[in-house]
Amino acid sequence: MRKKGLVVCIIAVVIGMAIFLTVGANKKSERSTGYTMIKDEKLKDDVKLPYTNLTSYIATNDFIYVAVCEPGSASIANQIVKIDRTSGAYKSIFHSNLDKAATQGLKNSGDWIIWVDGDDLGGSTKFYAFNEKTNKTLSFGTTSDTVYTDFPEISGDLVVWAEHEQVTKQTKLMTYDLTTQKRKTIRTVSKDKWKVSDYTIRDGVIAYIDKSSEKMMLHVQDTKKKTNKKYPITAKNPDWLTFIDEHTIVYVDNLKQGQFDKNKLMTYSMKDKKESALFADQKTVEVDSLSGFKNDAILTEVNNALHVFAVENGVVTEQPFTQKNNWPLDSVDISYWNHEFYIFENDVDAHIYNLTIDTEL
Repeated sequence: MRKKGLVVCIIAVVIGMAIFLTVGANKKSERSTGYTMIKDEKLKDDVKLPYTNLTSYIATNDFIYVAVCEPGSASIANQIVKIDRTSGAYKSIFHSNLDKAATQGLKNSGDWIIWVDGDDLGGSTKFYAFNEKTNKTLSFGTTSDTVYTDFPEISGDLVVWAEHEQVTKQTKLMTYDLTTQKRKTIRTVSKDKWKVSDYTIRDGVIAYIDKSSEKMMLHVQDTKKKTNKKYPITAKNPDWLTFIDEHTIVYVDNLKQGQFDKNKLMTYSMKDKKESALFADQKTVEVDSLSGFKNDAILTEVNNALHVFAVENGVVTEQPFTQKNNWPLDSVDISYWNHEFYIFENDVDAHIYNLTIDTEL
C-alpha cells in the first residue's frame, strides 16, 4: 500500500536497529493510557492491545503483525507484535534497543514479513525479516550516518530498496535474497542521490523510475530472465509505482511538490509502449492512496472516493465497486492486501488506534 497521510508513511525517515530478545505477552493488563484495538472478522472477540502509536500493519492467513509502542515511551514505535487470528493471543517478536525508535514499514510476501527500524531522526537504519515457518528473524540492509535508505519492497524471497550516499551523491538500487542471503547492487546512479525516485517488485520483476537524464525513464528489470528494458515517460515527478498486471504500471505524477491535490494518476503499458492518464477529463486530481486489489487490479482513493481499476483488453478500465459500510474517507485510511481490506482509524491525542480487517468493505 502507498498512502499519503497513512501512519505507515507519515514518518519520512528510514529506520535502524539491533536485535533485542522479546518477551511474550498474552492478554496483559491494560496500561494507564492508550491502546490499540484489533477488529478482525476471523476473531471471535476484538483484541485490545496495551500499545499505542500503530505505525504499520499487515496480516497473513494466521497472524496479524503490528508495529507499536508502549504508552509513555519516547519512541515513535519500538516493537513488532504478532497476533493469532484464531485465539487473539499476542506476543512481541521484536523490540528495538534504541531509546527513540521508529519501527515501521511492515510488508509481507509468502512466509516472509519485513520491517525497518531506526531512531526517530532516520539514522542507524537496519532492515529485518521474520520467517513465519521457522519463527526466525534475520537482519540486513544496515546503513551508516552517511547513507539513507528508502522503505524496502518485497515479492517472494526478494527485497528491493534504494540507498542514498551523502558523500558520493550516488543512489544504489539494492536487492537481497532472503533465502540465499545474498545482496546485490542492480543499479547505480551518480551525481544526484535522489535520481531513482520509486520502485516496485512483482514476481522477480523490478520496475523503477530513473531521473538521471532530462527525460524520465521507466526501467523494468527481470531478475530471473536477466533482462532490463527501458521506456521513456512524460511524468514530471513520478511516485508510488504499482504493478496492475505483469504488463502495466500505475503511478502518481506529482505535478507540484508538496501539494497532494495537484496530481495525475497515470498508467504505462509495456506491451503498447503507451502512457495514459486515468481521470483524463480532469486537469488535476487528489490521489490519497494506491494499492493492489485482488489479482491484477488496483484500489485507489481519488478526490475522496474509492475506485477500482483493472486491465480489460489491454486498456485500464474502472470496475464496478460496492461497499457494505459507509466509511468516512476523510477520517480513516483504507487499503487492500492479501484479499482483505484494512480500515485504520486513530485518535492521536487520545492514543487510541483501531484496525479493522475484513474481506468486505
